[in-house]
Amino acid sequence: MRLVPVLFLLLASPMMASADEPKKPVAALPPHPLDGAFEKSKTAKGLLESLGEDKEFKAALDEAVKAYKETAEKIDAIRKAGMSYAGPSPAQAARTAFLRKLLPPEEK
Repeated sequence: MRLVPVLFLLLASPMMASADEPKKPVAALPPHPLDGAFEKSKTAKGLLESLGEDKEFKAALDEAVKAYKETAEKIDAIRKAGMSYAGPSPAQAARTAFLRKLLPPEEK
């Protein structure tokens, strides 16, 4: 029975030590070009208007349209050549291009 208190002390001491250590603060998200659009409005309608005026958002939409058209043309050319296509649909390519354009510069 003398072993139980010793085991308890051995197991509890690391937990006690970690409880005394200061906790690290949670880091905030890095700034993003779209932050301004979200800061300007408090409603969904206002946010849509703010995003419509935002140059980063417009650039992402342009990239999405471009990717959609390029992928659709690529699929048509492959099918006309009698081959089958394996890859993203035009909508998937557009979505990927749109989201990639909105990533912060360090994540691209």
